[in-house]
Amino acid sequence: MTLVFVFTVECVTHDDPRGQKYRGTMATTESGYTCQKWSSQSPHQHTLLKTETHNYCRNPDNEPGVWCYTTNPKKRWDFCSVPVCQCLGADDPKGLKYNGLVNKTKSGKKCQAWGKQRPHSHSFQRLADQGNFCRNPDSEAAPWCYTTSSGTRWELCDIPDCGQCEIKQERSRNCKIIYKVSGKCFFESSAISNCKFKANLGAYRNGVTEASVVIADKVHILKEGGSLRTCAEFEMKNDVLTIVEDTCKQSCRPPIPPTK
Repeated sequence: MTLVFVFTVECVTHDDPRGQKYRGTMATTESGYTCQKWSSQSPHQHTLLKTETHNYCRNPDNEPGVWCYTTNPKKRWDFCSVPVCQCLGADDPKGLKYNGLVNKTKSGKKCQAWGKQRPHSHSFQRLADQGNFCRNPDSEAAPWCYTTSSGTRWELCDIPDCGQCEIKQERSRNCKIIYKVSGKCFFESSAISNCKFKANLGAYRNGVTEASVVIADKVHILKEGGSLRTCAEFEMKNDVLTIVEDTCKQSCRPPIPPTK
């Protein structure tokens, strides 16, 4: 049985709003144009990222957001619409810079728009352009919002901590749920009864560190763990990191050095 990791990152972190660190695989612009490969000079000649053989959206020149040259001769370049990651970065645990789209409190109450004064009046008019999304303008413990409930003035919002990892889910083409795990993390697999393995996801290729985790035809949720002992062998096959679980049939072994 093998765990197969395929690496992508499909959101911009709130501490990198311009997406200069973005290493995802979006290859279509916000207007629907297909991106031109960076290594190509046709239909548009350029001098940026010429050694990159992919056509993914990037921001090599500090534009307001990620972008790419397009394959349309009449449209030289266009911005890409990459969503903001819905979590709090390790460098911003209170979410002072959070600009995501969560708009419900921890107890599930809907947030009041910052531009409104009902049902609760307030003095944060400067946030009128922030919709009804959770924010932290006054250094509370976490992002929060006024609620639409007259009985509850405000509450904190339940926004996950990115820390060093993020977990999100999406549907694949065959309608199966795929859990994507990103970051340099240690994980405990619920696919194994009492045996643990360690996956230290560092920079792998082009700085990309996100993984779709599939075991055979079944997807298993990975839980963040601590410094776990390794009971799996790491291998690189066709540029894909695989973790073979056969060693977990016995007792866990000491940590195995990661494959270079």
